[in-house]
This record gives sequence, structure tokens and C-alpha cells, in this order.
Amino acid sequence: MSGSNGVEWNLNTQLMHESDDVYAKLTKYQPTTNVPSKCSEEKLRNLWDPETSFDVHNRDQGIHANLFLMNSFASKHGADTKTGGLTSTGTTVGECKLFSTLHSLTMIEPRVLDNYSKLGVFYEGFLERKETREVLEGGQFHKYFIKPLDRSSQIASK
Repeated sequence: MSGSNGVEWNLNTQLMHESDDVYAKLTKYQPTTNVPSKCSEEKLRNLWDPETSFDVHNRDQGIHANLFLMNSFASKHGADTKTGGLTSTGTTVGECKLFSTLHSLTMIEPRVLDNYSKLGVFYEGFLERKETREVLEGGQFHKYFIKPLDRSSQIASK
């Protein structure tokens, strides 16, 4: 599950760490089913801003900076167009972690991968795996991160 050689082990490790960076941002800022408001609307907008800046520390960059870097990484290492895998097995821990992170993002914003073609190939390939479908369709898999409620619709309904 860590790759078939040293290159794949390194790739696997990089995928885990990049995915962890995104997940850390989600846990810090993104509303959840348990905590519907974690930060200001401005911070949340910055998190999802596609025009994110690379001129700041990565902890202050938005999710799209991470997606851009991961897409470049996937382009360099070649997401297989048939399986979506980035390694020979396509199922290293890093690839599983990357998929789960991308899936969390697409559950919040379905079109988040539209501008990241290699990540899209990876995500769709992993999503179509029989084992993935069984997990997603076979039980108590629920959304945790949520879109914030539109405050204007809340005000209008009161």
C-alpha cells in the first residue's frame, strides 16, 4: 500500500501530505454538520477563492493553491487515463487519502475539480472502482463538511 518501489513510496508520501494540508484547512475553516460556523465569511471565501495567492505561507493559501499544485504533480507523474492511478497499483495509502480528500471537496462543491484535469482523471478513475462504489453506496457514509448557509436566504425566510 506504499508503492512498489522507492519512487512510488515517495509519491505516496507526497500525496498523503498534500491531502493532509487540504484536510487541515477544511477542519479549521469549513462548516461541518456539528459546527456550522467556524470562521468569518471572508476567511471562508478566501479558502475557496480560485484566485488564491502563492505569495503567502501555504497555511494562508486557499484550497485552489493546493489543487493547482496537486494537479501539476499528477500531470508530472501521469494520472493513468484508464484507472486514474498515479502508481502501478493505483491504491497506495496516498492515493486513497487523495481520493477521500477530493471526494470531501466535491461533496461541498461538485465542480471544484473542473479546472484540474489530471486530478479529475484521478478522481473519476478512483470513483469508478468497484471497491470505492461499494464503500460509497453500501452503508452509513454521510457528508461531514457542508456548504455554509446562504445568509440572505436565511434573512428572507424570517
